[in-house]
Amino acid sequence: MSDVLRHYDQVWPSVQSIIEAHSKSSKGLILEGSALLPGFVHQLDADNISAVWLIASDDFLKKRIYESSRYEEKSIEERFLIDQFYERTIAFNAMIIKHTRALNLRYIPVKNLTDLKELTNRCLKIVTQDKSR
Repeated sequence: MSDVLRHYDQVWPSVQSIIEAHSKSSKGLILEGSALLPGFVHQLDADNISAVWLIASDDFLKKRIYESSRYEEKSIEERFLIDQFYERTIAFNAMIIKHTRALNLRYIPVKNLTDLKELTNRCLKIVTQDKSR
């Protein structure tokens, strides 16, 4: 995982400049991506920036990874790589949860995607509450 985190360290200045440029305009911006680490986002200093992490459950990730990779059809060697990817994904997820909690940042646990409207409304409620402060 250290190689991934090193990469995120390298791309953060570019991402930060995009966020800061948009925070000065009246238009909104929604960014998504695993490179938006809690420690980076926590350092942003603007009243009009809100952040919420959508964190999938381990079961959700397992089902999605194994189904989308067609794991059952793969060779032993390919399964090994998929298993490694899943383990790294779970470790990364645990790290994100730990850091959002430590920094008192908001996140929404996601167990499935059956109700995207509900999930969207929960995110918008958090962002709206931030703007009313």
